[in-house]
Amino acid sequence: MTELLHALGKRIEELRTAHGLTKKALAEAAEISEKYIGDIERGKYRVTITVLVRIAQALGTEGWALLQHAERKVR
Repeated sequence: MTELLHALGKRIEELRTAHGLTKKALAEAAEISEKYIGDIERGKYRVTITVLVRIAQALGTEGWALLQHAERKVR
């Protein structure tokens, strides 16, 4: 599980930086705290489906796509 969380966090960080967003901007768009975004990107916390969907929407993608990409990195 830890590997998956790290891969998911890395993907979120990659997309965030590709979109030119700061952690603060992504946090505001996803309606969560900036600290929580940082912790997710570092793979420290499990993410609820609701939060994952909000992050994905803020990044212009789908929650399942974030998970699918992360899962492929772990395999």
